[in-house]
Amino acid sequence: MMFLVELTHAVKIAPNFFGRNLQNWIYQKLVHDIEGKFLGRYGYVLAITDIIENHDGQKISLGELEDSTGFAVFRIRYQALVYRPFKGEVVDAVV
Repeated sequence: MMFLVELTHAVKIAPNFFGRNLQNWIYQKLVHDIEGKFLGRYGYVLAITDIIENHDGQKISLGELEDSTGFAVFRIRYQALVYRPFKGEVVDAVV
Protein backbone atom coordinates (compact mmCIF):
# COMPACT_ATOMS: atom_id res chain seq x y z
CA MET A 1 0.00 0.00 0.00
CA MET A 2 1.21 3.52 -0.77
CA PHE A 3 1.11 6.45 1.63
CA LEU A 4 2.01 10.14 1.69
CA VAL A 5 4.05 10.85 4.82
CA GLU A 6 5.82 13.86 6.28
CA LEU A 7 9.43 13.17 7.20
CA THR A 8 12.55 15.10 8.17
CA HIS A 9 16.14 14.66 7.07
CA ALA A 10 19.43 16.40 7.83
CA VAL A 11 21.29 17.13 4.59
CA LYS A 12 25.06 17.71 4.77
CA ILE A 13 26.53 20.00 2.11
CA ALA A 14 30.26 20.48 1.53
CA PRO A 15 31.65 24.04 1.53
CA ASN A 16 32.54 23.94 -2.17
CA PHE A 17 28.78 23.86 -2.99
CA PHE A 18 28.01 27.09 -1.10
CA GLY A 19 26.88 29.74 -3.54
CA ARG A 20 24.03 30.73 -5.81
CA ASN A 21 22.66 27.25 -6.42
CA LEU A 22 22.77 26.15 -2.78
CA GLN A 23 19.05 25.37 -2.57
CA ASN A 24 19.27 23.34 -5.77
CA TRP A 25 22.23 21.35 -4.37
CA ILE A 26 20.34 20.73 -1.12
CA TYR A 27 17.32 19.40 -3.01
CA GLN A 28 19.48 17.17 -5.24
CA LYS A 29 21.31 15.78 -2.19
CA LEU A 30 17.98 15.10 -0.45
CA VAL A 31 16.69 13.21 -3.49
CA HIS A 32 19.95 11.26 -3.76
CA ASP A 33 19.96 10.35 -0.05
CA ILE A 34 16.28 9.42 0.29
CA GLU A 35 14.58 8.27 -2.93
CA GLY A 36 14.75 4.52 -3.47
CA LYS A 37 15.78 3.82 0.12
CA PHE A 38 14.01 1.78 2.78
CA LEU A 39 13.12 3.84 5.88
CA GLY A 40 12.20 1.21 8.44
CA ARG A 41 8.60 1.54 9.58
CA TYR A 42 7.67 3.84 6.67
CA GLY A 43 8.74 1.52 3.85
CA TYR A 44 10.39 2.32 0.53
CA VAL A 45 10.52 5.95 -0.57
CA LEU A 46 9.30 6.15 -4.16
CA ALA A 47 9.43 9.93 -4.62
CA ILE A 48 9.77 13.19 -2.74
CA THR A 49 6.63 15.11 -3.59
CA ASP A 50 7.09 18.40 -1.73
CA ILE A 51 9.31 20.28 0.69
CA ILE A 52 7.25 21.60 3.59
CA GLU A 53 7.71 25.09 5.03
CA ASN A 54 9.08 25.42 8.56
CA HIS A 55 7.39 27.43 11.30
CA ASP A 56 9.30 30.51 10.10
CA GLY A 57 7.97 30.19 6.54
CA GLN A 58 11.15 28.91 4.90
CA LYS A 59 11.29 25.63 3.02
CA ILE A 60 14.94 25.01 3.91
CA SER A 61 16.22 25.87 7.39
CA LEU A 62 19.31 27.91 8.04
CA GLY A 63 22.34 25.64 8.01
CA GLU A 64 24.47 24.80 11.01
CA LEU A 65 28.21 24.49 10.41
CA GLU A 66 30.09 21.47 11.73
CA ASP A 67 33.24 22.57 13.52
CA SER A 68 35.51 19.76 12.42
CA THR A 69 34.56 19.44 8.73
CA GLY A 70 33.11 22.78 7.64
CA PHE A 71 30.04 21.01 6.23
CA ALA A 72 26.70 22.75 6.63
CA VAL A 73 23.77 20.69 7.95
CA PHE A 74 20.29 21.70 6.77
CA ARG A 75 17.21 20.17 8.39
CA ILE A 76 14.42 19.66 5.88
CA ARG A 77 10.79 18.61 6.33
CA TYR A 78 9.43 16.96 3.23
CA GLN A 79 6.48 14.95 1.99
CA ALA A 80 7.22 11.63 0.36
CA LEU A 81 5.31 8.91 -1.42
CA VAL A 82 6.25 5.65 0.29
CA TYR A 83 5.37 2.03 -0.42
CA ARG A 84 4.98 -0.33 2.49
CA PRO A 85 3.97 -3.90 1.70
CA PHE A 86 1.83 -5.62 4.30
CA LYS A 87 1.87 -9.28 5.21
CA GLY A 88 -0.31 -11.21 2.76
CA GLU A 89 -0.43 -8.39 0.22
CA VAL A 90 -0.09 -9.50 -3.42
CA VAL A 91 2.37 -7.43 -5.42
CA ASP A 92 2.60 -7.56 -9.21
CA ALA A 93 6.20 -7.21 -10.40
CA VAL A 94 8.43 -7.76 -13.38
CA VAL A 95 11.76 -9.42 -12.66
